[in-house]
Amino acid sequence: MRNRALQPDEFTLCALLKAAAVEEDKRRVAHTWDELVTAGVVPTHVSHSALVVAYVRCGAPEEALLVLNVMEREGTLRKDDDHARVAFNILLTSLTTGKQADKLKEDLLARMRMLNLAPDAVTYNALMAHAETPEGISDVMAQMEAAGLAPGTASHNIWLRGFVNASPPDMEAASDVVAQMARIGVLPDAHTYGLLIKGYGRLKDAKAAFSALTDMRRRGTSL
Repeated sequence: MRNRALQPDEFTLCALLKAAAVEEDKRRVAHTWDELVTAGVVPTHVSHSALVVAYVRCGAPEEALLVLNVMEREGTLRKDDDHARVAFNILLTSLTTGKQADKLKEDLLARMRMLNLAPDAVTYNALMAHAETPEGISDVMAQMEAAGLAPGTASHNIWLRGFVNASPPDMEAASDVVAQMARIGVLPDAHTYGLLIKGYGRLKDAKAAFSALTDMRRRGTSL
């Protein structure tokens, strides 16, 4: 671009942020932002959201949260609901467990409500993934349905994972999740079967594990 005297634009900035995120290099993310903004690129809600995503994917949610605070302070979050929701969702997805993470989750959800940003399926999936028990996941799924959103395969897999990762795995409840998927027309995928096989493997139930593998092959699904 420099050899051709071409000026970078916001699309260039977003593309370079994405490339830096793939390398999981937060310093390159910061350097890319500073270099292109200094070169005259005027960031909008689009590139700010891309910056939040890039930092989270580099394992730097603290930096991403600082960017979100700047977006809120400058009014950027109110420019476009979709990009604002992306920024909140990626931060919710990055949450771990513990009191500090719970506090941050409630803060992010409160800020979404203040902006009249309705949660979408990605929001609810992030909240389910953050829940520490299968019962907590079930509660979030109920909230998702009450909001008029139909839980899909990804949502059911998160629910299934809760039962599989329990100590000991509750494979009866896990089977009920898969049965519910069949009843409402939600198709299992490779991840669904991988979780089932993992759970039965933890219980050393080889017969049930191979039965899940056989069903997966019968459906034409591959791991």
